Amino acid sequence: MIATHAPELTQDQLTHLARSYFRELLVTDNDRIFWIEEMFGNDPDDRAEAVALAKSRESWLRQKNQVGDSESVTSRIVGDTLTDAGFTKVTRLSDSYKILCDYLLRAEIE
Repeated sequence: MIATHAPELTQDQLTHLARSYFRELLVTDNDRIFWIEEMFGNDPDDRAEAVALAKSRESWLRQKNQVGDSESVTSRIVGDTLTDAGFTKVTRLSDSYKILCDYLLRAEIE
């Protein structure tokens, strides 16, 4: 029986995918800022609550990153990112998959 290895991506491909995802997040976060303004108006208590929720999520993401648990947070996003980019043969068993999980978690934190 011949051992087969999961296909791997190059560092350039991984970097490109992570940067593209980060750019998407920037657009989404800008939209979220306007959404918060529309939803909460000028009420300082409501805005403070929205900011507290965002900080809580960031803290949770940082904790996941610190313990090396990026896959539990980003596996769906990584799967979608790989599929959208045409890398359908990269599996969860590949090093590329795990690296991309780390990269996308860092993008989420930033």
